Amino acid sequence: MSDARKGFLTIVGATGLAQVVGLGAIPIIGRLYPPAEFGPFAVVNAAALPLAALASLRYEMAVPLPKRERESRAVASLGLRSAAIFAAACTALAVIASLAIPGWWVGGWLLTWVPVIAGLMAAFAVLNQVAVRHRAYSAIARRNVLMAISVVSFQILAGIAGAGPHGLAAGLAAGQLVGVVSLWWSLKPHFAGPGVPRSERREAWHAYRRFPLVLAPAGVVNVLGLSAPLLLAAALYGDQVSGLLGMTQRVLTIPVTLVGLALAQVYIGEFARAKREGSADLRRMFVRTSKRLGSVAVVAALVVYLASPYAFPLVLGEEWARSGQYATALAVAMGAQLCVSPLSQTVIVMGRPGMQAAWDLSRLILCSGSIVLASWWGWDDMAAVTLFGAMMALTYAVGWWLSWWTVTHPLPENPLESGGPSH
Repeated sequence: MSDARKGFLTIVGATGLAQVVGLGAIPIIGRLYPPAEFGPFAVVNAAALPLAALASLRYEMAVPLPKRERESRAVASLGLRSAAIFAAACTALAVIASLAIPGWWVGGWLLTWVPVIAGLMAAFAVLNQVAVRHRAYSAIARRNVLMAISVVSFQILAGIAGAGPHGLAAGLAAGQLVGVVSLWWSLKPHFAGPGVPRSERREAWHAYRRFPLVLAPAGVVNVLGLSAPLLLAAALYGDQVSGLLGMTQRVLTIPVTLVGLALAQVYIGEFARAKREGSADLRRMFVRTSKRLGSVAVVAALVVYLASPYAFPLVLGEEWARSGQYATALAVAMGAQLCVSPLSQTVIVMGRPGMQAAWDLSRLILCSGSIVLASWWGWDDMAAVTLFGAMMALTYAVGWWLSWWTVTHPLPENPLESGGPSH
């Protein structure tokens, strides 16, 4: 069995266990937190995701690329330092804003959770890519389980205590912190020895300046393509709708995380290594992965479309029945995301960050615009979610084609391939 297949099976097994933990907790969480309470938390989560992409300055995407290990360590150091500084500065600003305008939003102090969660997500993303580079698939698998148990345990206990949206946000932060600590502990041998000198960090900054200058803004746009519709739904349709939509997205991420994320972590590690070393047919690797993801995506989309109207009210309670209808409307989009999202970093590895940025912007405009237009036209929330799902599926179809095009039309010399300046 190849290392890639072993890694995939290891991560899938652990991710499957983590998703079982999360899935088992959903009926409890759905009854502890009504949609009106879940809505503000969904907004916190949706706001933290794009900020996490900005906090790391997207250095995590550069970690697998350098040929030299010291250079990769310098890139990871830049990402971790950026995440820490961003979280500290933005948390201070959030505290000041909460003190200056008390009660401006539900719970007021919920704002302060956003930069904390974003900073932890950014640090986690950097460490996860270090693990991918070293093919530390066991470490990735272990943190999947630990994170899932931490999140649901904290959220359930907080719900029993009546903590409301703050309990959900604290649980998410606790899970991210556990993931960071778990990965750091597992990767200690790779960080052993003297720290990264400032001169090497400066060289890494110069070599990979396109990541903070181009890919960081593009990363924010990329994540906003998924989170902005929920933020707009909260603003235009209220906390009840954002809570229902947030729960729908939480449930639909289970198949995406179970298969898509696991395969993505193995795929991008093996694809980037093959690109660096010229040791494999990249086109064949891309097609093989696409077929595997596509077959799973079709089955998952059918199950979601057929079962959701009955499963949501049965499992979560009647107050969540509308979420089941949302899930039906988003089934095709979920399948497209499951198939295409794991392949999306192909464009980056092939040295086409501008193309990725253009796709990110188009998805943001189409997906967010669907919610705005639906509200402007006077459509109800169900019609808005249906239009959002259609636009999302369309953009992922275009995203797959762009990844395929970059593999079949490689640059004569990939500017990322060298990994930085010559020494």
